Amino acid sequence: MENLLVIGSGGREHAIACSLADSQRVGTVYWMPGNGGASISSKLRAIPLLNLDEIVAFACDKNIALTVVGPEQYMAEGLVDRFAAAGLQIFGFTRQTAQLEWSKVFALQFARRHGIPIPNTRFFQDYDSARRYLSDHAGQSFFIKADELCGGKGAFFAPDQLAGEVALYRLFSEQICGKGEQVLIETAIIGEEISIMVITDGTEYRILPGVRDYKRLCNNNLGPNTGGMGAYAPVFLSNELVERITTRIIAPTFRGMVSEGLGGAGIVYFGVIVDRQNNPYLLEYNMRFGDPETQALLPLFSGDFYQLLSAACAGRLNEIELQWHSGATVCVVATTAGYPTKYGNDRFLIHGLDEAARQEGVKIFHAATTYHDGQWYGQGGRIFAITARQQTRAQARTLAYHVITEINFTDMYYRRDIATMEEKCVA
Repeated sequence: MENLLVIGSGGREHAIACSLADSQRVGTVYWMPGNGGASISSKLRAIPLLNLDEIVAFACDKNIALTVVGPEQYMAEGLVDRFAAAGLQIFGFTRQTAQLEWSKVFALQFARRHGIPIPNTRFFQDYDSARRYLSDHAGQSFFIKADELCGGKGAFFAPDQLAGEVALYRLFSEQICGKGEQVLIETAIIGEEISIMVITDGTEYRILPGVRDYKRLCNNNLGPNTGGMGAYAPVFLSNELVERITTRIIAPTFRGMVSEGLGGAGIVYFGVIVDRQNNPYLLEYNMRFGDPETQALLPLFSGDFYQLLSAACAGRLNEIELQWHSGATVCVVATTAGYPTKYGNDRFLIHGLDEAARQEGVKIFHAATTYHDGQWYGQGGRIFAITARQQTRAQARTLAYHVITEINFTDMYYRRDIATMEEKCVA
C-alpha cells in the first residue's frame, strides 16, 4: 500500500485527497495542512503545515510515493523544484513552468509567440498611463487584471472608465495583489466561458471534460470575482468546437511548452471564452487543478485516480484510458457573509453536515471546517461545496440545492443560479 501526500487546505484538495484514497493501492493520504474533512475517511490524515524544505524531508521520512500540489503558490515558490532535486515523485510544475500562471504578462507574451488567440491586451507599470489608455478608449468594456497571483480575485470587470479607474487604484495604489508592479487591461469579449483542464506527462496530454464555473459572487454573474461559487460538468461542446479549441489553443500551447523547455507532469487549466461567432480565445492559464471545477469533475471520474497521476509522473500517460461515469454534476459553494472582501474569522457552528453527507449521489468537499467533539465548525470565507451527481444536469441541480438547504450556519451564503444559465457553446 502506497503512502501519498496532498498539499493544500481547500475543497479542491479535499476532492483530490478523497479521489486518491479511493484507490485500492493507497494506504494513507497525508494532507498538509488539510481541514476538518480529513475526519470523514480513515485513509486521510491532516498534518500541520511545514516549510518547503521540511515538506521534502517529510516526504522522504514517510516514503511518500506521490505528492500532489494543489495551490498555485507552492509551485511559484519552487516546491516542485525541491522535490525534483531530491528525486521524489510529484504531480505539479516547476517554478519556471508555473510562470504561465504566476505572471500573466509572461503568459500573454507566450501566447503571442505561439499564435494563440487572446483578447486584445496591454500591460502597464503605472496608474497614470493605464488611466490614459482607458480614457483613449472610452465606451469600451475591459477586464483589469493583476499580473501576480491573487487567489482568483485579481480580475475586475470594467464596463466604463470609472470602474476601470477604481480597479487600477486598487491594484496599483492599494496593492491588493502583491506589489502592484504590472497590470493588464484586456478588451472584454462577449461570449461563454469554459474551463478545460488537460493532464500532461510532459510529452503526451489528455483533455478532460469541460467544466463551467461561476466566478462572480452574486446571481446573474454580478458582484466581485471570487475563488469560485460553483460549477457544473460536463459542458456540452460540439465536435467542431472541440476541434477549434484543440487546434487553436491547446495543441499550440503544448508545442510551445516543449519548445521553450516548460515541461513536467501536471494539469494545465485553460480558461477559454467562445465569442458569438464560435471563435475560442484563451483568457488565462492556471497550472493546477481548478477550484471549484475539480469538485465538479472528479466525482465523474470512474478510473483509478492514483494510477492516472502516477502514470503522468512516470511519463506513461499514453498507457492510461480515461474512464468516466455517465451523467452530470452540479457543485454549489457555501460561504460566509462578506466573502470575498470583508468577512470575520470567528469560529461558528455548522448544522446538518452529517445528515447531508448521507444523501445518495452527494459529496461534500470541505474547505474551511474543523471537527471537534462530534460538532462541525466553520471559519473563514468559502466553507464547503456540495456536489451532486445524477443522470441529468437538471436532476443534479435539484439534488444539490435540496441538500444545501438542509445545512445552515450563521450568515451562510450561496448563489441560487448555479447551472441555470443557457448552454450556448455548441458551435
